[in-house]
Amino acid sequence: MKKNAIILITGLWLSCFISVVRGQGIKDSVLSLRSPDKNITFRFRQKVEAGKRTMHYSVDYKNKPVILESVLDLQLDNDLSEKAMALKVDQHKNWCENLLITGVYSSRHDTTWAPVTGERAMISDHYNAMNITLVKDDNPIYVMQVQVRVYNEGVAFRYYFPENPKGTYYNIRAENTEFHLPEGTQAWFANWAQAPYYKLPLKNWPGESERPLTIELPNGLFAALGKHN
Repeated sequence: MKKNAIILITGLWLSCFISVVRGQGIKDSVLSLRSPDKNITFRFRQKVEAGKRTMHYSVDYKNKPVILESVLDLQLDNDLSEKAMALKVDQHKNWCENLLITGVYSSRHDTTWAPVTGERAMISDHYNAMNITLVKDDNPIYVMQVQVRVYNEGVAFRYYFPENPKGTYYNIRAENTEFHLPEGTQAWFANWAQAPYYKLPLKNWPGESERPLTIELPNGLFAALGKHN
């Protein structure tokens, strides 16, 4: 990993949160979470326009932008399950457009763990965490959480659905998370695992790239984008 490089991962499991904010109807707010060394800042914002809400995030390193304000969004279609169980059918075009922030939880975590193999006998697990709870404002059986960890080395976040009290399932049709990168960013593109790498601008790629994706930002920073299921 190059100097001044950070890692961003989506889909990581989080746990152990302490309540710091609780309330109904937190609107158009900006929530910030910093790494233990205070170099990396993750910001979450929910914008409200014409009665519809959109979640956004951004990431900075030492006040230099890594991810510009980008959309956090999932598209769900629970129509079949809702009808079969005689539940209220969601009529919103965008499933996330009427989510209301009802609670924000944060914690600090600093432990170590021993890998079975590897170059180090002990691995540090040191991060600050934030769990943002959102509820459909017209149907409280639907709860979603945006869970975030910020390490000194990078950021991890995911969408999490607690078990539904009515037993309906969550039919996720698409993940629409955006990564809005500064103009002039380049990336090392590869079509498949162990394929040749080509350093390309972000536009007009010849196909889909393998992950993790290493990028070079115009401000001299490097980052790797990955996904963990």
